[in-house]
Amino acid sequence: MSNRRLSGPLSFFAGMSSRRRSRRKRLIAGLSIGLLVVLSGGCASDAARRSDARFEATMAARRAAVLEDPDSAYPPYYRVEGGPGATLLLMGTIHLGPQGGWRLSPAVLDGIERADRFVMEADLRRATEEAVSNLVANLVIMDPPTRLPDVISPETAKLLEEKDKALAIRGMPRNARRIMKPWFIAVGLGESTSAESGYSTGAAAENILYEAIGDRPLTALETFEEQMRLLDDLPMEIQDLMLRDALSRLDHAVDDTRALVRAWQIGDEAGLEAAAREGTDLLPELDAFYEILLDRRNIEWLPTLRS
Repeated sequence: MSNRRLSGPLSFFAGMSSRRRSRRKRLIAGLSIGLLVVLSGGCASDAARRSDARFEATMAARRAAVLEDPDSAYPPYYRVEGGPGATLLLMGTIHLGPQGGWRLSPAVLDGIERADRFVMEADLRRATEEAVSNLVANLVIMDPPTRLPDVISPETAKLLEEKDKALAIRGMPRNARRIMKPWFIAVGLGESTSAESGYSTGAAAENILYEAIGDRPLTALETFEEQMRLLDDLPMEIQDLMLRDALSRLDHAVDDTRALVRAWQIGDEAGLEAAAREGTDLLPELDAFYEILLDRRNIEWLPTLRS
């Protein structure tokens, strides 16, 4: 898990369309299956598809298209037939974008236009600046007399010393970060990396959806506060690993972020799978973090999806 994993996590939205609106309840029930299939990845059929000549030709065409138009995007996009008259559409989103916003492929835009309702990770329109500021103020500062050196490992402390100048440039000088929780410093490094990469969280792919939804129903699987508290509730040992991983990859974080964005931009499943549990090669203990961030969260979404 590197800065790019924190700054550009992938999520999924579902645009639900049906020729008979009375089938919506069945569509929602089918969404949990669709999400689990897409997020699990790595099945034999996926591997076969990636090796298929037609798939490779599609990838080559998309690479050429984004070279010609750097703001165009052909993200992961799936269609699931859920029974007579029912269709489920899944699109992977990334929480970053070029200053002018993404220009999504015609197929994706058509799906957004046809959808009867939407399901998203969170409805960030409800996260007002005041609410976010108050929540951050309440969560990210450690209770005195505890300070950062008291809760991190010697390995992480050494990296903090080595990267002290780089952290100060990114707005995290020594005195300020001493009172911050490790997870917040790691996330902050991801945010600064996003800006250095030339992308903005204010131009995320979700913004296109928010503008297009209009008065159609939107179901949020969790709130912004729940997302923040999920990180804040992580055991300190896992927070330490998050920070250590972010620091160890800091020197090439910008290149990593651009590579992740490009993989999403052309729908490169192999590239996205490689990033899905990044960092576990050097820090196998990070598996515990991904179990919470991905596996447990997906399970916790099921009651909402079934309701």
